[in-house]
Amino acid sequence: MPVQLTYPFQKFDEENFLYNHFGYTQWKFPGGEIGVRVDNFPTHTRQFTIVLHGIVTSDDIMVALNLNNALRQLRNDVSISLAMKYVPYGRQDRACANGESFALRVFASVLGTVPWAEIWIDDPHSDVTVRELDWSNVKPVVKTQQNIVKNYLYENPDITNMVLPDAGAAKKHSEPPVHWIKMFTMNKTRVGIGEIVHEAPEKDIIVGQCVVVDDICDGGATFLSVAKTLRETQPRMTMLSLYVTHGIFSKGLDKLLNVYDNIGCYNVMSTDESVLKYFAKTGG
Repeated sequence: MPVQLTYPFQKFDEENFLYNHFGYTQWKFPGGEIGVRVDNFPTHTRQFTIVLHGIVTSDDIMVALNLNNALRQLRNDVSISLAMKYVPYGRQDRACANGESFALRVFASVLGTVPWAEIWIDDPHSDVTVRELDWSNVKPVVKTQQNIVKNYLYENPDITNMVLPDAGAAKKHSEPPVHWIKMFTMNKTRVGIGEIVHEAPEKDIIVGQCVVVDDICDGGATFLSVAKTLRETQPRMTMLSLYVTHGIFSKGLDKLLNVYDNIGCYNVMSTDESVLKYFAKTGG
């Protein structure tokens, strides 16, 4: 289920706990309302974490809010945190056109209607997410893209070049994540509806293995454009990989695997069987 109910039972290091999962029952009333009931409530702890993962729907958000309340009905001194790898509505971080809503602000306001001890998020799409979730008494705990990519590069030390597809991606990296990486930023231009063109930083500047890094892959148009440009302009590039924090992969992986030698993902959100099989085989 996209919503999990957990409590920490062992501290693993300064930032991480091992978690026990315990159950709850959810249902939908004939009128569409969401109901929940906590099962097997662990009475020996007062610290709980509600985890949102994968593709989160509006019903899932109501489940999380109702679980917060249900736990407080069972014990009034509980401390409840919320963990979201991917923040729903994070890409709707402004009203893009006249008449559209600022959906991220709406979502953050709804979350703020119940008390949270902490909110943990991984690589938010923009600083606006952190600002909107930063209520007076709760400041989000953020795992940055810089740290996520650093771990990936330590596991893949033969990669010596990192490409960021646009200025927005470059904002997340004021310096290379590891000392041996050369970092490049591409210029992105939208030339039509759904059509993107990328300009190489320079011709024949990338030597050896290269990885393209960004926070989200949805349909993949950005990364197809990046790969096309790099393949055409970087003859000394020996391998091209893609690494994203959040993988929606709404159009699957086939087209991407035609132009990338490897694809890595920190948080696979897709439910597509072929996508899940690929990452189960490669280890993400």
